[in-house]
Amino acid sequence: MLSYALWKKGCSVLVVDQPSVATASKIASGLINPITGRRLVKTWLIDTIWPFVDECYRELEKLLESSFYHPTSVFRLLKGTGEKNAFENKKERVDFMHYLSMPKDVSILKKLANTSGSLPINITAMFIDTLTLLDAYAKFLQKNESLVADQIDYAALLIGKDGIQWKNYTFKKVIFCEGYKMLNNPFFNHLPLTPAKGERLIIRCKDLDFKDIVKHGLFLIPLGKECFWVGTTFEWDILDENPTPEKRKELIDRLEAAISFPFEVVDHKAGIRPTVEDRRPLIGLHPKYKNIGLFNGMGTKGVSLAPYLANQFVAFLEDASPINEAVRLERYL
Repeated sequence: MLSYALWKKGCSVLVVDQPSVATASKIASGLINPITGRRLVKTWLIDTIWPFVDECYRELEKLLESSFYHPTSVFRLLKGTGEKNAFENKKERVDFMHYLSMPKDVSILKKLANTSGSLPINITAMFIDTLTLLDAYAKFLQKNESLVADQIDYAALLIGKDGIQWKNYTFKKVIFCEGYKMLNNPFFNHLPLTPAKGERLIIRCKDLDFKDIVKHGLFLIPLGKECFWVGTTFEWDILDENPTPEKRKELIDRLEAAISFPFEVVDHKAGIRPTVEDRRPLIGLHPKYKNIGLFNGMGTKGVSLAPYLANQFVAFLEDASPINEAVRLERYL
């Protein structure tokens, strides 16, 4: 997303990436959910980024001649008294009315299990098919000779006052967007990244035919052809990209408690989210090397935060416009 924002600004960009490497973006839900938690609170910056994100993904679809952006809604079941009271208190508020509503059609309930005493609500949302987006964007970069399938050796960077040399390339700036692998980056591994491993399933269930996203103990996101994204889990201690039998069973157990029909697991993958100690991204330039930067730490909110913050970072790099104080690296100096 940062390279796209730079490209729009008219900058010359080279993306260095290993396309075969597993990333959290490739298995992410792609869900932009503006209201979360038992208290039904707004996610950070959602009112600011919502129109920006909508415009950005629509522009990208036209540019890439691909379809991956899907405005949708989340059919969520509220169970506890606290959740229900939170909804009653907020559903008529002007600042929540755009996101919260009562569902007009509750036929989905017939497909779900353990719904007694639950209150169904609708949350306006967006779904980004990240695999389709990443594939289409990689082709765009290749067409423009802006993608190199490689991995940067930090020690091979020759840093000068006027630029950085790497192999046969010379750059004005190098911006690292490495996700959790920032932990191995000698320029930024002092920052408090606290990665969280997540696992998800893709299931096939011919009896489920709903088109909205369902939140009932976990998320079920329809992908078409009777398939659904199911997730997710959290793990902070064992940080590898290998799916585990334990989390597979956890997801299956939660899914069996949520739906009333048999299903088949067709895929099971894991990824590591680049979450930060204070739950805010890490964006800015190195305190010593001003031509080395960082764009990282989006955690579980990458598809929603990245377009807006990438645009803000580019304005900082090119026009010296300020970056949101909550994401600046200086907060950890």
